[in-house]
Amino acid sequence: MLYPPALRDFLLTIAALDGFVPIWSPQILHELDRNVLEDSPSVDPAKFRTHTLASMLRVFPNASVTATPDDNNDVAKIHEGDRHVALTAIASNADSILTINQRHFPKQRFDTVAFALEAA
Repeated sequence: MLYPPALRDFLLTIAALDGFVPIWSPQILHELDRNVLEDSPSVDPAKFRTHTLASMLRVFPNASVTATPDDNNDVAKIHEGDRHVALTAIASNADSILTINQRHFPKQRFDTVAFALEAA
């Protein structure tokens, strides 16, 4: 869960205190970059990339994994714009995906993925 920014900062603080191990892929970081810059035109892209993204990579050097396409039937059920998230979880053997996106990750349809946070 790297967006919105305030929640990202809160969760990464917990991760830095060994509360959990964050995992992301280059696709997830690209999506984060795109969403932040689209939603916040006042954010300087260079500063966001050299400060926020670079800090994430520096503080969590083992967080990045490469997600590869998979014929997994559960992944095929996920909205195509969000499959990279499930594939990242599979590639890293993650115990859970932290998301508020219940529309594209309905927990009752996916037995192999646990969800740690639900939208209020």
